[in-house]
Amino acid sequence: MSSIKFVYSLLIVSLFSCSQTATNEPSFTEDFNSFPVSEKVKNYNHSNQTIRGRYTISRHDGQVGFGSILDPTENFQVPHRAEFTSQLDEFYNENDEIWIGFDFLVPSTYDLDLENDGNSVVIFQIHSKPTQDSSWPEYNKNLPFNRPSIALHLIKKGEEYELLLRYGLNGKPNTEFAHRKWVKAFRKKISPDKWHKIVFNFKLSLHDEDGYIATWVDSDDYKKEDFEAHKVYGANMHNEAKPYMKMGLYRYWTDSNTHEVFYDNLTITGSREEFLKLYHSDR
Repeated sequence: MSSIKFVYSLLIVSLFSCSQTATNEPSFTEDFNSFPVSEKVKNYNHSNQTIRGRYTISRHDGQVGFGSILDPTENFQVPHRAEFTSQLDEFYNENDEIWIGFDFLVPSTYDLDLENDGNSVVIFQIHSKPTQDSSWPEYNKNLPFNRPSIALHLIKKGEEYELLLRYGLNGKPNTEFAHRKWVKAFRKKISPDKWHKIVFNFKLSLHDEDGYIATWVDSDDYKKEDFEAHKVYGANMHNEAKPYMKMGLYRYWTDSNTHEVFYDNLTITGSREEFLKLYHSDR
């Protein structure tokens, strides 16, 4: 891949090469060296409720990655996003488990206005959706939970960069779930201008006793068969519809700086064995 930088402002860009493995486990991987046409993955469509960001491919720290970019904004009226989405229904296994891994890099040019010091942006989400017998307007109006149930936040405070994973159900006020709050499932400091790898394994459930998420950052412990100690339990579904994935920046406040995060080596499958075969990261 050439190091020449390509900037894309198209609303629909396909990013993933999908494959069927020898074990009949649906999976896909993407090294972001090309953009094959795929109806499975699209950019988040612009609406009057959000401000659309930009996308780029460029080389950082010796590795080519896909960049999510949010430009400066002066007045906050609606959230700002540069996300791509994927429906995951076919990738959950028979136990509603899934494995997702990718590399990411935060450049040291990621800075904040002084009044925003310590604020977070979301860089990865597992997001609920309407059931087949419902619609988005009905879902948005009647859902008793704040979304999403899995959200990876990037926080910059002073000169330090940190990841925070919020997980679980978060009930809206004046609903029967108002007492439910997100838990901080994972927290870790990271370095800018360096590729990091992150791996998630989670099981979907409407119930606290069997829904869980396990997270590893810059660690190979996900390769161990026994990883019970990494699991955080709790319900993670808002309804019967299986949630979808959103990757890229989501910023819900105004800042005068340009924000970028880069992604590479995305791997998704329902099988741990297939994930260990397919996810290749040098980090």
